[in-house]
Amino acid sequence: MTKTVSIACIGECMIELAPAGDGLFKQGFAGDTFNTAAYLSRQFSPEIEVSYITGLGVDPMSQGIRKALEAEDILTDSVTVVKDKNPGLYMIENDETGERFFTYWRNDAAARKMFAGWSADQIAELLKKFDVIYFSGITLAILDDAQRQALFDALEKVKGTVKVGFDPNYRPKLWPDSDVCRAAFERAAALSDFALVTADDHVALWGDADGLAIARQWKGYGASEVVVKEGASSCLLVTGEEVKNVPPAAKLKPKDTTGAGDSFAAGYLGARALGATQEEAARTAHGVAGQVIMHPGAIIDKSVWTRVK
Repeated sequence: MTKTVSIACIGECMIELAPAGDGLFKQGFAGDTFNTAAYLSRQFSPEIEVSYITGLGVDPMSQGIRKALEAEDILTDSVTVVKDKNPGLYMIENDETGERFFTYWRNDAAARKMFAGWSADQIAELLKKFDVIYFSGITLAILDDAQRQALFDALEKVKGTVKVGFDPNYRPKLWPDSDVCRAAFERAAALSDFALVTADDHVALWGDADGLAIARQWKGYGASEVVVKEGASSCLLVTGEEVKNVPPAAKLKPKDTTGAGDSFAAGYLGARALGATQEEAARTAHGVAGQVIMHPGAIIDKSVWTRVK
C-alpha cells in the first residue's frame, strides 16, 4: 500500500470579504497558505494528508476558521491557541481585468503569535512529523524577529529529512524595510527544495529582471528547484542547468485572480510530492490555478470545483 504523503502549510488564515455585487460583500476565510492547503486537499486527498500550522483565538471567528479548515479535510491538531487574540481581516476589490486589490486589518492577529515562546527545537519537533513543509513570504512577515529566527533554525534542523517549499509572496507593508525582507527571503531560499517565485514580486523587491535571471538568482541563494511564475502566460522551470518553459493549456480571461499563485503552488507541490516530473507538476498547477481564476474569491465554492486530471 502506498504511503500517504503529509504536507503542512504554515501561515495565516483571515476573515475574507469578497465582492458579491451591488456593493455587498460575502464573508469567507482565506490567506495565501490556507488557500494552498485547501487546494492541496481538494486536488490530492487522500494521497496527500494536509495539515495547517497557525495561531487562532477562542472567539467565534477563530472557531469559524477551524471549521473551514476541517471542511476542507485539513488537519488542525497543529494549530496554536492564542487566547487573547482574534483573526485578521481583509477586503478584496477588483478592477475590470479581474486584478485584485486588498485592504487589511491584521496587525494584532493571533497568527502573529503562533510560535511565541517556542524554541527552534520545539518547532523542529513539530515540523519533522511531515514529509513536506510549505510557507510563504507572508508567513515570515507576520512573525516577529524571534519567531522568524526560531522557524529558520528549526528548518535547518529538519532539512534533508523534510522537503521545504517556499513562495516569496511580497507584501511591502508587512516589512519594516526591503533589506530585512530580502535577507529573510534569501535565507528561506537556502532552505528550500522548491522555490515558487512570482516574477512581479521579485521585480518589486530586487528590480527588473527576466524569468531566467530571476531563476538563476534564486538558484544562487541555494534553492534546489526554482519555478518562476510569469503571470497567466507561462512558468519557467529550473533545476541544475536545465530550463523549461511551460505555458498553460489555454488562455483564459480571469474573473478574479485572487488565489491564483496559491492554487498554482498547491498543484505544483502536491504533484511533485507524489512523484510527478517538473513539467507534469507545472501542467497540473496551471490547471488548478486556471480553474480558480474563473470564479470569485480565493477559495472557490466546492460546487464549481473539479479535480484536475
